[in-house]
Amino acid sequence: MQGIEEVATGGGANESSGEDTAETRVEASHQIDGVDVESDGGRIDELEAALAAAVETIADLEKQLSLVDQTQNLERLLIEAGVVDLETAMLLAGQKLKNVEASIEGVVSDLVSTKSFLFRPKKAPVSGSAVSGGPAPVRDSLSELAEEARQTGDRRAVLRYLRRRRG
Repeated sequence: MQGIEEVATGGGANESSGEDTAETRVEASHQIDGVDVESDGGRIDELEAALAAAVETIADLEKQLSLVDQTQNLERLLIEAGVVDLETAMLLAGQKLKNVEASIEGVVSDLVSTKSFLFRPKKAPVSGSAVSGGPAPVRDSLSELAEEARQTGDRRAVLRYLRRRRG
């Protein structure tokens, strides 16, 4: 308490100087480090109000961050599931998340099963090629083999067509 002034009283007891000493102590007790405590009472209230506003703002920002994180996770899971129309799927998933306290994964799997038209069909395994070492695709239809032979003019395609036609 550097700003408190000490009042030196002399050896004599004087009533008027005693009153002056008490007044000086009262005045000195309201000053700490050269700052008047009573006049800064409004400043303290102002700072407390600013602190409360800052705490409220932090809570709002944490809610917004949580919503953004949830939205990004939902988009990622929908894309991984092979969504065709992301906006529609997001709207439907958002409604389900608001209505029911469900996990994002559960909502996405529910959408895949109930609204399958929003997602790409599961691809059939790709047949092999000469490079992959797998079997070549089998053409069942005689007309498909004939069309391939006509379009490409490839001897192998013509031979496949003739073998198939023969039986």
